[in-house]
Amino acid sequence: EVNAAMNKLQELGTDVVGIGTRLYRLHPKVFHSLDWAQVFPTIPVEITVEANFRRLGGTLQSPLSKEALERKR
Repeated sequence: EVNAAMNKLQELGTDVVGIGTRLYRLHPKVFHSLDWAQVFPTIPVEITVEANFRRLGGTLQSPLSKEALERKR
């Protein structure tokens, strides 16, 4: 889903994730030598997702389950 979203952003030419801003901050001369509006839709983007799960199993029962609703009464 993240890749599909990024592909759509590139298709629309909308850099809402700030890749151009990051390039400008790290390499301003390179950024100024580019026509970012033309380059952005064509650059390959590699997405890496990292997740950190803490307190696994915190919800043992849905708050909407029959038993949970009966306990509230």
